[in-house]
Amino acid sequence: PGKLIHVNPGVREAHEIAARHGLSLKLLQRREKTAATVAARGAIINALLSRGWSTVRIGRLLHRDHTTISYIGRWYDKDGRK
Repeated sequence: PGKLIHVNPGVREAHEIAARHGLSLKLLQRREKTAATVAARGAIINALLSRGWSTVRIGRLLHRDHTTISYIGRWYDKDGRK
């Protein structure tokens, strides 16, 4: 049988949030700047901040600078709404 791979709960949540928005985490790690991708990133950022993740750690996950994480986190709620 295949190996079980441990996935960090925060990373799993990021995948789930992306899927709820009809997107993949891989897409959100790219340079896409559509309203849908920014809203999904905002939802992920707020969910991970509430889990105690640092802006630097979230930035590494989403391939963004920590200052971008702080900025987006101010504008979007956990559901990706402004």
